[in-house]
Amino acid sequence: MAHIAALHRKAVDYDGDEGDALCLYFYRNREPEYFAKILAKPNCLMETARKDNSGDPKSPINGNLCGSFFLASVEPGSLTGQPRSHSPFGRSRLLVPVEEMISRAPNVYFADFYCMRGQVHYVTLVMTRPGTHSDRFCRNRGLRRLGLRGRLNRVENPFLFYGDDGKLRVTKSYNLQVEVFYTEDICIRGYTILHNIPTVGQGHTTPGGVPKNPRCRLCN
Repeated sequence: MAHIAALHRKAVDYDGDEGDALCLYFYRNREPEYFAKILAKPNCLMETARKDNSGDPKSPINGNLCGSFFLASVEPGSLTGQPRSHSPFGRSRLLVPVEEMISRAPNVYFADFYCMRGQVHYVTLVMTRPGTHSDRFCRNRGLRRLGLRGRLNRVENPFLFYGDDGKLRVTKSYNLQVEVFYTEDICIRGYTILHNIPTVGQGHTTPGGVPKNPRCRLCN
């Protein structure tokens, strides 16, 4: 509980109030074959999977919670909520309107703050449906519940929130990416899937996950 609280404080300090940008989609990057297999199923259901060991080794969700990772961060300078132009996790990208996911799983918890090489940092937010096992797990394990609405909540949650105009906003801190661990299955039939997204780094996920950089003074 104290460890998560400390990570949260470090993440808020790192964000540095660099402003925010419109967020229209949560997006998931994977290889084309990943989405093709899901669409080949009769129900087109993207099922959750157990969280790997990426990120902070003391994060309670590692190995304990099931979900799917999405990114919320937008392209630097974008005024239209355009997702980041490159992908570190695959050449295809599923786009899901933010309101559809929030309506199904409106509870948001802070779960992690980490980096892998010391430059780009990640904030992990868990989204749960009230009353589910995942929601109870987050509450019982001391994950910090974050409010999405109201100016006072922005002090503790500068990462992802509703602006005064009623639209979802995401931090535009260049070196801070906001990832969402979504704990509900999703039928992806009818959603937009983009292909040939330019990749960076490995360009694919690492089985088992990549642990955080233990030498970084900002997130340890």
